[in-house]
Amino acid sequence: MAPTCTDCAPGKASNQEGASTCNDCTPGTYTSAPAELTCTECALGTYSNNAASVSCAACPGGKSGNDDRQRCDLCPDGKYSNPASASCADCDHTAGYVSLAGEDGANMCEYCGPGFHANKDTNRCEQCVVSTFSVGGSDSCTPCSIGTYNFEQGSSSCFTCR
Repeated sequence: MAPTCTDCAPGKASNQEGASTCNDCTPGTYTSAPAELTCTECALGTYSNNAASVSCAACPGGKSGNDDRQRCDLCPDGKYSNPASASCADCDHTAGYVSLAGEDGANMCEYCGPGFHANKDTNRCEQCVVSTFSVGGSDSCTPCSIGTYNFEQGSSSCFTCR
């Protein structure tokens, strides 16, 4: 029986009266102040992968929060995330946007500009083939109309026959 009680340090908690030790917060939880009774779960989009954490770190762009709050998951191809995102969002391929995850995930979608279209299956911008065109921002190339043509891949327009 100590004459005074000692507060649990940040990263530790105890809700038992007369406890002789404080418990480390488990990964995915934290306490940032002394004398906490319980550890707080990290917010979705943040994580802590160590015991006795005093804070949670934000998931970086290209990754999203995991339900266990102990790590962040990579956004797959066709999706992206901003820092501290709870989930990955779809790139809008119908508006000409794609993404490839890479080893760090995708923190933005790439815009497929004139002469290209967004291929949802490959998550890449692909050139329009001969006799088709795109002004950009689309998931398909438009065939040249009757009486018009182009002879180059990646065209952004068709020309009138003379």
